[in-house]
Order: sequence, then structure tokens, then C-alpha cells
Amino acid sequence: MIVGALLRRHAPLTALVAPKWIKLGELPEGAPVQAVLIRSISLLDTHFLKAGTMQHSIERVAVLVRAETYREQVALLQLVRAACRGFTGALEGVEAERIAVHTSGLGPDLRGADASFQRTQDFRVSFDAPV
Repeated sequence: MIVGALLRRHAPLTALVAPKWIKLGELPEGAPVQAVLIRSISLLDTHFLKAGTMQHSIERVAVLVRAETYREQVALLQLVRAACRGFTGALEGVEAERIAVHTSGLGPDLRGADASFQRTQDFRVSFDAPV
């Protein structure tokens, strides 16, 4: 996933959250409070490109940060935004071209499991990928 790759390569974020705790889908039991969860909200396949070999898609992705304190939550959220916001181009190891990532809304502050502080940042990710 594009957002996961961007987050795992962002050294300021991985200094606070180990890459193994930047997860897709759901967090396993035993995950530390300080973690990042990435979920796909929707995916719209739009146009076929290059005689049907490529397809342009737009995905809405939610990134949930979990932290022990509100201050840590705010710091993690700023790092998540910095890692992804405004990215354009290609990513090594990701089978997609012409990637563009934009912020697409910020969710409410929540209290989660283990009395964690949580908040979600949504992104709009557009890309061209092989069919």
C-alpha cells in the first residue's frame, strides 16, 4: 500500500513507532499503545490507460494514530501528515506510477482501547497501476 510505504520510510515517524507497528487493516493483540493503523476506506477505478494495460484509481485511506498521551497523539499525527501530504511521483517497491497523495479530512479525537488517545487522518491517493 502506498501510504504504508510512505509512513515506513519516514525516519522521524519510525523513530517513535517501530515499522512493525505501522500496520494495515487491524492491530494484532499485544500491540503497543503507540501504533499506527492504515485502512482503505474506498477505491474508485476510473480510466483504463495505455490500451488497457494501466488503470487510474483513486483510493481514500484512513490512518489512525494511537498514543499514550494527547501530546504524543498530536506529534504522531503531525509526522503522519508530513510523511504523506503532497507526495507525488513513484515509490520503490510499489507497483504504481504517477502517485499523488493529498490530505482529505481529519477525524475527531477519541479514547480507545488501553485508554489510548486516537485520531484519524484521511488521505486521497491517486495512482496509475497495471491491470
